[in-house]
Amino acid sequence: MEELSCKIVAKPEKNTKTVIGGGDNYGDRPLFAGEGTGRRYSCGNCSLVLVDNVGENIKLINIVLKCPGCQSYNELP
Repeated sequence: MEELSCKIVAKPEKNTKTVIGGGDNYGDRPLFAGEGTGRRYSCGNCSLVLVDNVGENIKLINIVLKCPGCQSYNELP
């Protein structure tokens, strides 16, 4: 499985991007998980897996992933 690190970004301005994650309900599990084999994307700050087993064609447009571990804002590379 290919493992990639996300890009750390600043907190998005209100109403510019959708922020997913960051809450206590996620714990240490990925925010998105696909089936089979694919890529794994981890937080660019603490390396917690944010997206697991997704195809290389995944497109998250205007989406920022907030790491539930360290609260950093991440975008897919």
